[in-house]
Amino acid sequence: MLQKFMASMVVLSAAVFATSAVAEPTYPDKPIRLIVPQPPGGANDNLARIVGDKLSLTIRQPVVVDNRPGAGITVGTSIAAKSPADGYTMLMVNSIMFSASPSLYKGIPYDPVSDFMPVASLGVGSYALVVADKFPAQNFAEFIKLMKADPGKYNYSSSGIGSTPHLITEMLKRAAGFEATHVPYKGGGPSVVGLLGGEVAFTVESTSTIEPHVRAGKLRVLAVTSGQRLAQYPNVPTVAETGIPGFEVTALYSLAVPKGTPRAAVDKLGTEVARIVASPEVGRAFDKQGVQAVNLPAEQVQARIRSEVDNWSRIVKEAKIKAE
Repeated sequence: MLQKFMASMVVLSAAVFATSAVAEPTYPDKPIRLIVPQPPGGANDNLARIVGDKLSLTIRQPVVVDNRPGAGITVGTSIAAKSPADGYTMLMVNSIMFSASPSLYKGIPYDPVSDFMPVASLGVGSYALVVADKFPAQNFAEFIKLMKADPGKYNYSSSGIGSTPHLITEMLKRAAGFEATHVPYKGGGPSVVGLLGGEVAFTVESTSTIEPHVRAGKLRVLAVTSGQRLAQYPNVPTVAETGIPGFEVTALYSLAVPKGTPRAAVDKLGTEVARIVASPEVGRAFDKQGVQAVNLPAEQVQARIRSEVDNWSRIVKEAKIKAE
């Protein structure tokens, strides 16, 4: 009798184990939403779609890009922060806008450091100071000389108040010691059109936005904000090389999830995204967006966000920027 009882218990235990194994789903078992807090068509959106398409194949679940622009990036980012921390919502992050938003917009319902967890880095984007082809300054030194000779005479465009180009230009003004008047446009495209049309004297924009016009000879790059010269502009110096030591501004693109997301989900996504970013195919696709693929540990991504919050808070305060 005892042997029969023990045998029946073994069979029962095996059945219970098999049932629980079937009942426990394998992550992910449904589509993942990737929120992009900017409109379609820009570098943030393009990078999200490049990675999202590849990630869909590796996890065998759709990764749905959900564009939620508005009030800078705060509308989409707020939605992500309030989403369930279950591994099925990710946020596309541009470190500059992400870190600056608490200083630009009062009362936003999230904190970029404490309310999100980094999943993986994607790449680093650089920016360039550009002028129209007929602008008198032929290099950065001549540009600064013109700016200082007549403070406030020249104006510059950006993709909007509190946008990345606006913030970088204000940082550059302080570092180089010149004055210029800000003319905000509704997006990077219109900002560049304003420069091409002679409405403004210069702009600071992402290399992907200006590249077609530089190639056509309509815009001239005077300096880049990265720490090293860019492959597409090998003869253009960095701002640091032109006499402003230590000046370096780039945007770190990454993916994040709401705080509290299960570690297993974060690790799964992080591993898959890191593998995708390391592929030559994705590296080439990123190059076309003016972004260098970079794989950084999550801790390093978080540390950079924390340091940028302090940096942009200071710039916003000094420049008295008030986002609309």
